[in-house]
Amino acid sequence: MAERVDKPNFTVPLANTYNTRSHMGYTNAVLGDLDQKKVNVIYEVTKNSLTGNTGLKLSLRPGVTDSITYGDATQSSFLYNGFLDSTGFGDPFSVPVVFSILNTSTRASTSSATTSFHIQANAYPKYVDHVLVNGVDNLVVQIANQANPTALQTVYYSSTFPFFSQIVSTFTTFTHTGKIESMDGYSFVMDRTNNRIQNSNINTVSTWPSGNFITKQIQQDMAMGLAKHKDKILAFGLNSVEVFYNAGLSPAPLLSIKTLQAPIGLGYPCLRFDGNQTHYSTLLGDKLYFMGQHAGAPYPALTAFDGNRFEKISNSYIDKIFKERTFIGSVGSMLVNGQPAVVVQLTQAPDNPQRWLMFFPQWNDWFEWNSGIWQPVGVQNVFIGIGTNSASTYLMNRVTTYFRDGTNNYSWLTQFKLPSQGTHLKTMPMFGVEADTARSTNNMTVEFSDDDYQTWTTTATIDLSQTRKLAFRGGGFYDRAVRLSGTTSTEVGLHNFVARINA
Repeated sequence: MAERVDKPNFTVPLANTYNTRSHMGYTNAVLGDLDQKKVNVIYEVTKNSLTGNTGLKLSLRPGVTDSITYGDATQSSFLYNGFLDSTGFGDPFSVPVVFSILNTSTRASTSSATTSFHIQANAYPKYVDHVLVNGVDNLVVQIANQANPTALQTVYYSSTFPFFSQIVSTFTTFTHTGKIESMDGYSFVMDRTNNRIQNSNINTVSTWPSGNFITKQIQQDMAMGLAKHKDKILAFGLNSVEVFYNAGLSPAPLLSIKTLQAPIGLGYPCLRFDGNQTHYSTLLGDKLYFMGQHAGAPYPALTAFDGNRFEKISNSYIDKIFKERTFIGSVGSMLVNGQPAVVVQLTQAPDNPQRWLMFFPQWNDWFEWNSGIWQPVGVQNVFIGIGTNSASTYLMNRVTTYFRDGTNNYSWLTQFKLPSQGTHLKTMPMFGVEADTARSTNNMTVEFSDDDYQTWTTTATIDLSQTRKLAFRGGGFYDRAVRLSGTTSTEVGLHNFVARINA
């Protein structure tokens, strides 16, 4: 009795990883689609607490909705931050503030008002953080100069919109680099000329005596910037990092923890003054993530610090993508369907589409996301737009009922190589997916490449609202890659690729 042609004998879980074989990782894997990849999708993992069985589903990423309009469409957006009220206990979205540039004016905008607080050609807002001073929340905004990367940064602070005050006096004599970090009532910044970590007086951001400093000195290096992990301040050079803690000393409270010094520097993010890179580190869970320049490597890698040790996170395939980029933008974080992720921006606004890599620590896996209307620069899952959308912020849906960026459907795909079954000719009379059944017409395109990702042939369109999500006549092949893709505004949930393969 002949077996049914619609009965699969081959199943591939849709949990493929990147395999950027070429050194041209970004060109081939991201732009050229010449390797395994996943775009605008995430995993959803279930586990039965009684049986221990786990299930994995490849789903579309959540979309974003237009949240707040501010300023005007001709400005170039850089930073977003929720702004607390003067008591320090208000709703973080009570007065959301977006920082932007219009001509030579650095501006802070809410949905109802705009103030220009710094007038200078080639300036742009680079870092912004909340600093709590005597129970009052302040925004500290650092402004850099695109045309002169070695020029002094100008720094402003504000506890009440629209009033911004410049930090002046002794502070303006520091050749500071990187971002200001605050801890235990002090603010800290690195001085590029002498590797000093300068600190403010306690409980103020405006007073910086010149004698308030400790020097990063275990390894002589070019100062790059600071990062904070809980009760520690990390001082980065180009090739090294030294870790400090608050020892309660005066006038400089920090002391070095010499055993935590490491040959890991801060490379591209701090060096890039010609784009909108806005933060080079992010705290996610118990770990600080940043793009680290490891000893002997000519390019950065995503690195984590848990307070006791440094760990390289990105694998060699992802490193090849980073290696080719002359611009690596902001390192941030998102919460996606309850799962935290580290975000590494690969393109600078107003590039369209925006592209970034997502690393989910729970799954230890990477995904590529992109969008034509928003970029991954924001706070608390509110992000700023690009191009003609630069006057809008976008809110990642908390309860997703459709999968769009604003009013735009976005495209998704996953592509992978079928496991090898030898180099002999094989035929595929049937193929398809095991997937959630859509509630309405939802078409998925199936493409095959039988020449190692170089050319793709559209073989079928499968409607995911059908009970049987199958197609027939897959032809013959020696070696095959599969691409599943679509553009839709409704949910997609894929479990496995299935096929009948005859040797």
